[in-house]
Amino acid sequence: MKKYFVVGVLMLSLLVGCAQDNTSMGKETPKKSEQVEKKGKSTDKKVDEEKNVKNSEESVKLKPELQTFNTCDSNGKYCDRGMLNIGSFNALSVGMTAEEVTGKLQKNAESSSWATVDGKEAVRYEYSASITSVTVNYIDGKLYSAIHSIYNPRSKVVKVTDLNNDGSFTQHE
Repeated sequence: MKKYFVVGVLMLSLLVGCAQDNTSMGKETPKKSEQVEKKGKSTDKKVDEEKNVKNSEESVKLKPELQTFNTCDSNGKYCDRGMLNIGSFNALSVGMTAEEVTGKLQKNAESSSWATVDGKEAVRYEYSASITSVTVNYIDGKLYSAIHSIYNPRSKVVKVTDLNNDGSFTQHE
């Protein structure tokens, strides 16, 4: 086994050494015109990269801030343990703040984004557990609408419950 290892290491070092020593084999170096072309392309790439960085910075600025709240019990235990069951979802009502929603769901949101809901700009929070997810839309800092989705792996059906902006709940599959 040691012989194969030694032979493998020798072959690898030989190949690496040959690959690094291209100039001694009589290979020509690139012409100056090719070097100038490459420099021009690299400066174009740098400009494109700078534009992309600026665009990504602007998109980061536009993303709404994700608020997190304390979901622990009085002893500081069992934080973010909400399973997002339908009972906790049914306890939500239109007009709640993000902190009140987090308290009812017993879980902090995992992401936030901008959304357009009924022609209005809203902040969308995404909550998720193993097979359940909740999407909540806030307009002016208040709960406007929400969607509860649960996947049943046996029947392969997704059950969806909506909290409409008028406070009513609707269910569909």
